[in-house]
Amino acid sequence: AAPCADASGEFGNPVFIRALVNHRAYHVKHLGLEWKYDQRRAAQKILPFLLLGPGTAAQDVNFVRTEGITMLVAVRSASAARLQARLLDPSKFASSASLRTLTLDLDSPYDMITKLPRAIKAINDHLEQSCNYKPPISWDDIPAKVLVFCESGNDRSATVLTAYLMVLYGLSAVEAMQLVQSQRFCLAIEDGSKNMLQTFEDILKAKRDVAMEQNLDVRLLQVEMQEHGNISGGFRRVNKRRYDSANESGEAMEADESDEGENDTEGRLGQAPFQDG
Repeated sequence: AAPCADASGEFGNPVFIRALVNHRAYHVKHLGLEWKYDQRRAAQKILPFLLLGPGTAAQDVNFVRTEGITMLVAVRSASAARLQARLLDPSKFASSASLRTLTLDLDSPYDMITKLPRAIKAINDHLEQSCNYKPPISWDDIPAKVLVFCESGNDRSATVLTAYLMVLYGLSAVEAMQLVQSQRFCLAIEDGSKNMLQTFEDILKAKRDVAMEQNLDVRLLQVEMQEHGNISGGFRRVNKRRYDSANESGEAMEADESDEGENDTEGRLGQAPFQDG
């Protein structure tokens, strides 16, 4: 599939996103054979600037500082958060001092579809801000690091990261899940979330098709304008020349008709506009 072609800014600054997409030749080493059970308690890098892990990793002050985490994104159960507001609230963590935080509360997997654009845009805006709003030449130019987490780091937060990869890099739901799982082997995304990601994939495909169609229309219009000299004020100049020429022709025609009328007015007979054959 094609990478993100969104020009509306729904997922962040299109210029910055294109810079991220241009550096997608990142070789991910599959860690499945090296995976150890205890690693489920830690966070893993999915991309150099994007990590996935459990809530315990997000609350670990030493880990957050050592890894250079600059933003914490919590993906919580909305019903659980209503019962206990402080549950996995990153703004309450000691580790979040001076860090950017975002909390995504979900009532159901499909509730995520409407909230994903906001979360993805917040992540990309934070990455762009860390680059002083300049497109990075390489991923090494991105000083920010975002940790996305839920209670286990295996379901809701993994779903958000999967969707992020789908949006930016045009991966299918299955491809994106496989990439995430290659780094965090203990993934356990529920069937409801998997079905939601399939629906999200269809939505993204429709968005890309519309964007490509609009870009094609713009290119065709530009070609047509160039062919007719309708660029940089050419339209006005061309039309002015045509208008002047028409006026000159009209004046000449009127002069000829005037001369002819003076010489042969009585010899001309009227003619009906339409004649039967």
